[in-house]
Order: sequence, then C-alpha cells, then structure tokens
Amino acid sequence: MNRIKNLIITTMLTFVFIMLSTVFGADKKTAPALSARDINGKQIELKALLTKGPVLVWFWNSCCGNKKPQTEALKNFYAKYKSQGFEILGISEDGTKKMASTKQFVAVNKLSFIIIMDNSMNILNQFQGFAVPSVYLISKDGLVQYYKSGFLPGDEKELEAELNKLFPVK
Repeated sequence: MNRIKNLIITTMLTFVFIMLSTVFGADKKTAPALSARDINGKQIELKALLTKGPVLVWFWNSCCGNKKPQTEALKNFYAKYKSQGFEILGISEDGTKKMASTKQFVAVNKLSFIIIMDNSMNILNQFQGFAVPSVYLISKDGLVQYYKSGFLPGDEKELEAELNKLFPVK
C-alpha cells in the first residue's frame, strides 16, 4: 500500500514540476494581455500598468486558508515599492457573486492596490494557473520573472529577493 501511495505522490510531483517548468521554466514567458474592470468599475489594462513599472499579479479567494500573512507581506511590498512604479493586481477567484465579501475583505485589510473579480477563473486560465493563492511577478518588459503557487511562512523573503532584482538599491 505504501508503495502505491509513494508512486502516486511521485507521479503527481513530477506532473506539477513539468507543468511549472513548461509554463515558467528557464525561458521567461510573456505575461498574457489582461484587460478587466476592478471592483470599482474602472477599466484596468496590464500593458498600461507595465509602462510605469513591474506588476505583481496575486490570485486568491476566500477559501485560501489564512490569507493574513500573505496579505500583510503584499501590503508592505506595495508601500515600499509603489513610489517606483510598482503595482499589485489582486485577483479574487470568488467571482462576482461574492463581490460584497471581497469588498469587505479589502476594507478590513485596508488594501490600496487594485482588486479585480475573476469570473469562472478566466484570468487565472490566461496565466495558465491552476491553484490559488499564487503570485506572478511581471517585469516592466512584460516577462514573468517569478511564479509561486501557495504561501508558506518565509515565502515573503523569496518574493522580496525577486522584487529587489527589479528595484536595485540606488
């Protein structure tokens, strides 16, 4: 029984590795064109945001366990790098049926970055994503520099190291 379990786990991990290396392997991939309305009805274009600086796309939903540590880390990064053109697109995978709870989450957590509702995981699919939470760090030239699915304590240090590559100390 343990042998079968180990074989299944190994197969699953191999599949995930292949998927990730295919989607964002050694060759950086161009981020998909993104055009959507934020929770306030404003039209958002990823291409336009990238003219100002790097963009972090954060996919999440209300079922994502404890979002607090990741949310706090993202708020800190936004405060630190916003003046250099950095933007965060928080994309809720809850869909428009949970608009009220998403707006409440944004208000309670005092999120000042852009929040978009993704209906039927359309935007996540454009990014070839398969899990939430996940983040995609996109450089000003439109290339995905970093991708991470899930969030564990310490992941914020890895993300900050990637941000520091895009925002070198002057």
